Amino acid sequence: FSENGKQLAYLSASNAPNPYRNHKLNIMTWRTKKSEMIASDFDRSIQNPTWIGSSKLAMSYDDFGKRKLATISTSGKIKDLTDTVSGSTLGRPYLSG
Repeated sequence: FSENGKQLAYLSASNAPNPYRNHKLNIMTWRTKKSEMIASDFDRSIQNPTWIGSSKLAMSYDDFGKRKLATISTSGKIKDLTDTVSGSTLGRPYLSG
């Protein structure tokens, strides 16, 4: 929920039978229950949207092998903050030890 509690941000993906689907950002106005897809023409998969005010969210996305951190306004304007976000995951075939 946005800081003022009036909007809900959530991710959605197409049901099309494709091997990969980009996650799209949607904003629902809680009072009317009407949703709008934000930046629908953005051709990357949005991850981890987090409100940073009542009209802007922080998000991450992958672009040509780089994880980027950006902001996106509720009108769909995207502003990259950095492309040096890193991290690693290590899958293990066992649970412990």
